[in-house]
Amino acid sequence: MRSVILIGFALAGCSTIVPRTSAPNDVVAQLRAADGADRGQAMLRLGDGGMRLTVNAVGLMPGVHGVHIHDVGKCDAPDFASAKAHWNPAMKMHGRDNPMGAHNGDLPNLMIGTGGRGSLSVDVAGTMAGL
Repeated sequence: MRSVILIGFALAGCSTIVPRTSAPNDVVAQLRAADGADRGQAMLRLGDGGMRLTVNAVGLMPGVHGVHIHDVGKCDAPDFASAKAHWNPAMKMHGRDNPMGAHNGDLPNLMIGTGGRGSLSVDVAGTMAGL
């Protein structure tokens, strides 16, 4: 079940997604660019109250980057289209601020500073079973 979590960024993707043996309620994805360059890490922590996603990104262009959880546990370069659509178990509309409700996989933007680094920590609606 844990292999279906994908974190997608504009201009960056993901690679191997594995549960951490030292913290069995954590799932970690290494973020990689299309050329395989390291772009940081995303961790989904499972708790009694739900899920929390933490993203630490490096080597990205400064500015705003989209963050999403995708439907399929596959993330092939160069365009990462194998990840398919955003996770949307309730069949909502696209866009985090959509007045009709957003996909569960539509997350807040990640702000990258002038040094190419940024981080984000956000609660994610839904359950691991739903992924």
